[in-house]
Amino acid sequence: MIVRIKMKTIIIDLDDCIANGSERCTREYNKLLPNHLPKITVDTIEYDFYNKLGIKFREFFTEEHFLELNPIENSVETLQNLSKDYRIMYITARGFLSNGYEVSKQWLTMHSFPFKTTDGLFVVDTELKSSIVNRYNLGEVEFVLDDAISNITDYRNNIKTNHIFMIDRPWNRDNREFDQYRIKNIIEVLAKLGYNNHETS
Repeated sequence: MIVRIKMKTIIIDLDDCIANGSERCTREYNKLLPNHLPKITVDTIEYDFYNKLGIKFREFFTEEHFLELNPIENSVETLQNLSKDYRIMYITARGFLSNGYEVSKQWLTMHSFPFKTTDGLFVVDTELKSSIVNRYNLGEVEFVLDDAISNITDYRNNIKTNHIFMIDRPWNRDNREFDQYRIKNIIEVLAKLGYNNHETS
């Protein structure tokens, strides 16, 4: 059941927006990497890094992987601040997991992210994220936050929103067309929305 409220909505992706997937992927990749090959860092990791190890996507990205992710610095505090003025909806592409919703809900709760159990989390697989926004008539969307160019393109073309923010990651740096949406970290969202005196600690 979708609860209708008058607050503006913000749409948040999980992985590499508020969940530090790059940190864990880099660490685990380097453990498995043969000694004669150069190590990678969070600034050089590629989106399909697992292919170089001969590992299938679903073999690497397990339930345990997602539950063990750390929150990105300042993400909890930032969203707690924003939750006072906005309705927060998390839309994540973890639908390939049989229990992707439960894993994501557990992670959000475990790390004290603001989260409404009735309609605060949607998990998709191949479905466009914009279809969730449009299907449930979420009202005015203040901004969306994602790291994948495919999702940024989807939102740009298919929903009405006041702002689009794309977290800077190695896999989205080659396409300069999207630099207008690029931010370094979630703190920049507060600044762009006029939260000049926010506290994050």
